[in-house]
Amino acid sequence: MTRDLLFAVAAGVASALAGLAFLARAPGAILLIYLGPLPLMLVGLGLGLRAAFTAAGVGALVSGLLAGAPAALLYALGHALPSLIVVWLGLGKRAGVDILVGGPTEDDAKNGPAESPIPGSTEWYPHGHIVAWLAALAAAMVAFAALWFTSDEGFRATVAEHIEKGLAALVPMLGGTDRVQIIATMVGLFPGWIGVSWVAMGVVNAIAAEAILTRAGRALRPKPAWADLTLPDWLSWALVGAALLALIGPGDVGYTGRNLALALALPHFLLGLAVVHGLVRRTPQPRALLVGFYVVLFVSAWALLAVAAVGVLEHWIGIRNRIPGGPRPGSNAP
Repeated sequence: MTRDLLFAVAAGVASALAGLAFLARAPGAILLIYLGPLPLMLVGLGLGLRAAFTAAGVGALVSGLLAGAPAALLYALGHALPSLIVVWLGLGKRAGVDILVGGPTEDDAKNGPAESPIPGSTEWYPHGHIVAWLAALAAAMVAFAALWFTSDEGFRATVAEHIEKGLAALVPMLGGTDRVQIIATMVGLFPGWIGVSWVAMGVVNAIAAEAILTRAGRALRPKPAWADLTLPDWLSWALVGAALLALIGPGDVGYTGRNLALALALPHFLLGLAVVHGLVRRTPQPRALLVGFYVVLFVSAWALLAVAAVGVLEHWIGIRNRIPGGPRPGSNAP
C-alpha cells in the first residue's frame, strides 16, 4: 500500500467519523459534521482526483458499516459529492487551447504541478464557477425534493412534517405552542437554507484545504484570489427564472421557486462580498471598515440581502469595471 493510498484511506475514515459525529449527541457535534469534507478536499487538492475518489469511497463504506445504508447515502450526498466536484473542477486547467478538467497527472500529484515554461500560460478553472456549479446542484436537489418527497398535502406540508419530526427527536421537551411557532418560522425557506448550508460547507472547506496545502507547499493549484471572483452568465438567468417562479407561481410552485432562488443566491452574495472588499481596499482604513461591515452583516438580514443584490448588479453591469483603478481581473463567461 503506497503512502498516497494510506493518506486517502485515512482521510476517508476521518471524514466518515466527522460526518457521524451526530451519533454522539454532543453539543459541538455539528461543527465536526461541517468539517467532514475537509479531509477529502485535502487529499484531493493535494494528491489528485484518484485519491479523492478513494477517500470518498472509504468514507461511504465506513459510514455504512457504522450507521447503515441511509448514513452512507447521506455521507455520499452531503460530504463526498461536493468534495469530488470541488476537486474535479478545481484541478481543471487550460494550457493554450487545451482544457484539462479533472486535474493533473499522477506525476503532478507526486511531485507537485509542473511549472509552465511561459509565465501565465496556464489558466485554472475559475473558482467562482465551481461555487456556481455547487449552487446549481443544490437547487437541483431542492427541485428533486419538491417532485419526489411530496405528500398529497403538498411540498410545504411535507417539509413542515419533517421539521416537526426533527424537533420532536432533538428537543422532545418543547411545548406544543412553541413547536408550532418554530415550524411556522422555519418552513418558508427551509429547503433553500439547507441548500445554502450545503454550498457554504463546500466553499468553507475548500478554502481551508487550499490554505493548509498552500502553507505546506503541497497544493496542486495556486491559491485563488477571492476578491477577483467571477460567475458564469447562466447562473444569473437561473436565478431570474427561480425568482419568477417565486413571484407568479401558485402554492407549492411559488414555494419551490423561493427556495430555488435562495439556493442560487449564495454565489451572488460572495460576489457582492468581493465587490465590497474591492471598494474597501481603496480606503485609508480598510481593516476597521471591514470589521464594522461584518458586524452589520452578522446582525442584519437586510444587509445580507443588500450584499447579494450588489453581487447581482456586479454580474449584470460590472460594478468593479466602473471603479477607478482599473477593470476587474477575469470576466463572467458562460
